[in-house]
Amino acid sequence: MPDFRTFWDGSLRPVWDPTGVRVVTAPFTPRRVSSSERDRRLRSSAEHALSVEGLVFPVTTGGRRAAPVSVSGFHTDHYRYDKGHLMALELGGPDVRENIVPQWRAMNQNEKWRRMEQEIQEMALAALGAKHALAPSAWQRSPVPSSALRMRVDVQYGRDPSIPHLFHVVVREVSPSVRGGGAGTIRYQARIENVYSSSDLF
Repeated sequence: MPDFRTFWDGSLRPVWDPTGVRVVTAPFTPRRVSSSERDRRLRSSAEHALSVEGLVFPVTTGGRRAAPVSVSGFHTDHYRYDKGHLMALELGGPDVRENIVPQWRAMNQNEKWRRMEQEIQEMALAALGAKHALAPSAWQRSPVPSSALRMRVDVQYGRDPSIPHLFHVVVREVSPSVRGGGAGTIRYQARIENVYSSSDLF
């Protein structure tokens, strides 16, 4: 259960956020596939992400590199999947394999998942008293705010244990000055299915 204490570019998270982003992964047994699926389903590991949790920091992502392959080893090349971040880089998520899962491209870029990320970013800016996203390094020097948002994403898998079927997103408003942030108040929650749309077919 690794903790990641840096943003996507390696900049340190604020000192008042000592736990960083926590990602839980677990081993799985790859399902048997037919030879026609083999190239698509090749995996370099047998592990998948179960959850991610951390404080939300709206950050700029200019100059970001290509995302790594997901911890499950599922390669999205030449298919209608994206390397989706469970906790978006622009929300302060780390650019690591443990934070990556295959997501249908349209859902990740234009539909409910993307709208969720945008809504949470706006809520986080308001909670932190910021007018816009900051460069990752700028947050490291920021004072302790009176409130912040803590985001948690739990992942459920279906027939293929390397591709998520459902995401359960919960965002709570917490007090960083309180040890552990307190239980917090739920500000947002959603269940989002990882499903394709007609635009994924072209």
